[in-house]
Amino acid sequence: MLPGEQESGLPGGGTPRALPVPLSGLGVRIMSTVTETLGASEVAAALGLSPWTSPWELWARKTGRLTEPKESEALDAGVRLEPVVIKWAEQYLGPIQRGVEAAIQGTPIVTHPDGLTRDGQPVEAKTSGVVGQIVGHWGEPGSDEIPEYYLVQCLVQLEATKADVCHVPALLGGRGFVMYRVPSNRDVQQAIVERAVNWFEYHVIGDRPPELTTPPPLSVLKKLRREPNKVVPLDLDLVDRWLLAKERAREAQKEADLLQAEVIAALSICPRRWN
Repeated sequence: MLPGEQESGLPGGGTPRALPVPLSGLGVRIMSTVTETLGASEVAAALGLSPWTSPWELWARKTGRLTEPKESEALDAGVRLEPVVIKWAEQYLGPIQRGVEAAIQGTPIVTHPDGLTRDGQPVEAKTSGVVGQIVGHWGEPGSDEIPEYYLVQCLVQLEATKADVCHVPALLGGRGFVMYRVPSNRDVQQAIVERAVNWFEYHVIGDRPPELTTPPPLSVLKKLRREPNKVVPLDLDLVDRWLLAKERAREAQKEADLLQAEVIAALSICPRRWN
């Protein structure tokens, strides 16, 4: 198991099995839908390393049970600022080609680096702390000390492109522009790919949901696609506890509203000043 990785419910070991998917060109694959592929950032989620997407949520999306989420304010800022970060990186890396795709042949993994340098090195532009606080650990410039979910993403990009280094230009709140470098490590890369392919085959192709340690956030559950006329067994004790909790929350809100009114009334009753 990789450092920091959560249990995903996979049977252990094994070599990634080649999937019957179309491949063409130099590692570039054309797929019909995103549910048939696994992106570099999704690999981190499959391994339980993403702070934003759990393995269960990724499985639900890949199997068509969950609609795509709306972009958060931080994610929207990252998308809008990506060209700015790439432009800054070009001062040091030279021209960066955008809109590229690379696949790891024989697997469902298809990567889309933010760009490639002239000599084929992947570039991953990142932002953090532009909206809200900085997320994860960002170390010294020039190092590979970036959050582990981005580190996994870079290593997958390196395995797909067969490059020696992945450049990570970042715009960090309170620090400005910083450049990081993630060197290739084939042993670690292949271990990550093996785990990701096993996860994809077992959970997505096999349609087996990953084990839930905690229920998904309500915001995620509300995006689940409902199957019409489908009847499922439900624990009545669970329903009773849910209804009781709702009633307690309603009573607590009533009490809070009443106390707020009393506080406002007390503040409004004060001695009048006479000039």
